[in-house]
Amino acid sequence: MRYVCAYILIAFALLLPPLAGAQTPAKKLPKSPTEALARALEPLRKAYKSGTFEDQARAYEEQKRRAAGYASLFKAERLKGKELLSLAELFWYADQPANTEKALLAYLKDPSAPEAARARTLLVRSYLSRKKIEEALPVAEILLDEPTYSGDTLTAVQDLIDAQRGISPLRGCLPSRKDAPEVVRFCRGQTGCPVRGRFETSVRP
Repeated sequence: MRYVCAYILIAFALLLPPLAGAQTPAKKLPKSPTEALARALEPLRKAYKSGTFEDQARAYEEQKRRAAGYASLFKAERLKGKELLSLAELFWYADQPANTEKALLAYLKDPSAPEAARARTLLVRSYLSRKKIEEALPVAEILLDEPTYSGDTLTAVQDLIDAQRGISPLRGCLPSRKDAPEVVRFCRGQTGCPVRGRFETSVRP
């Protein structure tokens, strides 16, 4: 009974407009984590297109609120594939890295998971957010052992290198995706480079 009451309260809160006096019609609850993720990200996407910095800050908080509310509607153990990955992303945007980790590890249990690289990249970020460097290192090695990898993956690995070595972020090394291999060259040139796997310098176009 307590669980049912909590569910009803969450549903009611999510159906309310974020601002008093808003005339936005109420929407039905999302039927899947993928649908929920799209709704959670909607405010910030709109704010980035036309809003001010203050609008973006408010949209960020609204995104976090929506993500947390929507994530609570689903159970990871009842999901698989794309929906499980979407739930992991909802947890991430809700600032729940421990739940993000659990959902991603469940997703990656499938050896044929189609979005494995994307999931591992987010897993590295989840570990980094809690300073779990040792757990992040083997995940980064798997990522960089692929024949190609995205700029997002390289940025996550670069953040891991920075965290491991206690240096300032060096995002200036990556002004464009064609320069993304610079992070690999940088790490190779350092004593005690934390990522010990085989580095490939090709990136997706």
